[in-house]
Amino acid sequence: MKKCDLHCHSVFSDGRRTPEELIDLACAADLGAIALTDHNTMEGTERFLKSAEGRIQAVAGCEISTEAYGQELHLVGLFWNPEKVELVQQKLREQILRKEESNRRTIERLAEAGYDLSYEEFLALSGEGSLNRVHIARYLMSKGIIKDVEEGFANLLSKKGGYYQEAEKLDFFEMLSVITEAGGVSVWAHPLHRLDRDTCLRILGKAKACGLDGAEAYYSTYTPEDTAFMLEQCKKYSLLISGGSDFHGENKPGLYLGVGYGDLVVPYECYEKLEERAREKAKNC
Repeated sequence: MKKCDLHCHSVFSDGRRTPEELIDLACAADLGAIALTDHNTMEGTERFLKSAEGRIQAVAGCEISTEAYGQELHLVGLFWNPEKVELVQQKLREQILRKEESNRRTIERLAEAGYDLSYEEFLALSGEGSLNRVHIARYLMSKGIIKDVEEGFANLLSKKGGYYQEAEKLDFFEMLSVITEAGGVSVWAHPLHRLDRDTCLRILGKAKACGLDGAEAYYSTYTPEDTAFMLEQCKKYSLLISGGSDFHGENKPGLYLGVGYGDLVVPYECYEKLEERAREKAKNC
């Protein structure tokens, strides 16, 4: 079966591979299409698309951190209209500023507790791109404070640990409208990754009414029952089906592009249907 991977990350957010390396990996895995969906940034997409020319179908996307009903939810936007993408970029800049303040305050709290840290050193060591909690964890690793990212998330950087300053998120339903206005195709990323099924169902109906185009029914951590449930809901709400590995390179050990933890299969038809929706939207823009 021809496959695709419509959810992966590069060094421009919290992945460990460059956009060019992602294209190389996708071609080596014989994928038919791949989407770059870095967190709250599109900085790497130009390099990503250039590297893909003549080799593989590539989609410029973005995974946007949002919130609804007190829950953190992620939206993947794909196939932007170049003339209207600034509408999304403006919202992303708002989110990045909130995240920068979150990072700064988190490190300040840790420094106040006696850890040898500074925000300036963190920025100098972390490089380019959209910085988040993974980068703080790697900073703590470089200082010998924790041994790996998992330890950081479970202790010092846990949401209940007292040090991590969570950033205010964009509104989930508002961002659906913004993505639509920008000519993009909206996909709810991994709905069952953090939510139970009842909460998922509570959100789906309103999301569809606000312009949601699709949802990820294929995802690296989904059980066969999760996938079957999401396929059923996509059919019920007339949503397009998407999916991806959520590849981050070495930041998620054992998880590989295109296959997740080994048994992920995202049919190429998912890419084709999403691309078809994008062309329909382009006619109306």
